Amino acid sequence: MSNETMKKLLIDAMDKGGMTDNELRAGTAAIIGGESAFQVIPEASYRNTSNTRIRSIFGSTKNLNETELSNLKIDEEKFFNFVYGPTTNAGKQLGNSKTDDGFMYRGRGLIQLTGRSNYIHYGNLIGRPDLVNRPELANEPEFAVAIVVAYMRDRYKGGGFEGMKRAVGNPVTSTEQKKNELFAKYCAEGTFDFGGIPSNNLPALRKGDSGPQVSEAQTWLIAKGYFVGPTGVDGDFGNATEKAIKAFQLNEGLPVTGILDDETEEKLRS
Repeated sequence: MSNETMKKLLIDAMDKGGMTDNELRAGTAAIIGGESAFQVIPEASYRNTSNTRIRSIFGSTKNLNETELSNLKIDEEKFFNFVYGPTTNAGKQLGNSKTDDGFMYRGRGLIQLTGRSNYIHYGNLIGRPDLVNRPELANEPEFAVAIVVAYMRDRYKGGGFEGMKRAVGNPVTSTEQKKNELFAKYCAEGTFDFGGIPSNNLPALRKGDSGPQVSEAQTWLIAKGYFVGPTGVDGDFGNATEKAIKAFQLNEGLPVTGILDDETEEKLRS
C-alpha cells in the first residue's frame, strides 16, 4: 500500500479515534514515519544482527556464548520465544505467559506492538478483542492505524514531542533525526491537522479540475523541472499540466494516464 494511502487511513483513524490535538496528530505521524516509513511490517529477524548488538538489546542473551547465540538467532521462532519468553524480564513485562508467546506476539504494525498484554489491551480499545487470538491482524492497515491512535492516546501523558517519542519506546539514534524532521514538517504544513481536507475518497486530479490541490501539484512538477504552462502555477489542470504529469509518469515507470492518482502524487512528493 502506498505511503499516501496509509497517511489517509491514519487521518481517518485519528478522526474516528477522537485525536483532535494537532500537535499530537503531527507527532504520531512523525513517529510512524521514522519507525516504519508508513509501511506495516513485522519485527525484523535478528539473523544478520551482530551478537554484540543483540546482547545490548536483550538482556536474556548475555549468558549465551557466541556459538549458542549464533545458532539461536538463525531460527526466528526460537529466537523470539527465547528473548520474549515468560521467564525473561522482557516477557514478564509484556505479559507473555506461554512458551510460544514470544514469537506469537512479536512486534507488528506501524510501531511494533509487542507482547500478549498489549495485544489484549489494544485489541479491546479498537473494538477487536479477537486480536489476541489473531495477532496477524495488527499488520492489516486499517487495524494498524487504529492501534497507533489508541496507543498514543493511551500512553502519551504530556511533554511535547519528546514525551510522545518516549511513550512509544526508548530513543534509537538512527531514527531520531528523521522523526524530528517529520514532526517539524507536519506541524508547519498542517498535513495531519484535525478538520483538514477529508482523507477518505479524495478524488484523483485530472484535466479540467482546478483549485488549490492542482496548484500544489503544479508546484511539485515545476520543482522537478516539468513545464505546466506559460502561466506557471495557476490552479487550472489544462493540457500542459496533463502533459507534464504524463512525462513524469513515463520517467518514473508509472502507468502513463495523465491523472494525478495516489501513486503519482507519492512519487511527486518524494
